[in-house]
Amino acid sequence: MTTKTLLLLALVVCASTALSITGGSTRCLCHSFRDDMALPRKSIKRMEVLPPSNSCDQMEIILNLTNGMRICLNPSSEKIIEILKKLRSKKSISRA
Repeated sequence: MTTKTLLLLALVVCASTALSITGGSTRCLCHSFRDDMALPRKSIKRMEVLPPSNSCDQMEIILNLTNGMRICLNPSSEKIIEILKKLRSKKSISRA
């Protein structure tokens, strides 16, 4: 290989590494979102609220269902925001 080819290869490797470090490629768990929680409560096993992090720059709300499925909720949806507020108020009441 020639020096020009090696330099070009090194530049491509450095650029791709820099993109992955600065967030060019995200590792978010959610790629599609639902705006509602039209599910029976019995089918929800656990709800996870993941804050923004180095690997994903957006908040993620994930429902783990009893049948093994995972559903991502839209954290910007007004319905979901209301549900989260209700859950937080119930949690603070139950702690008292």
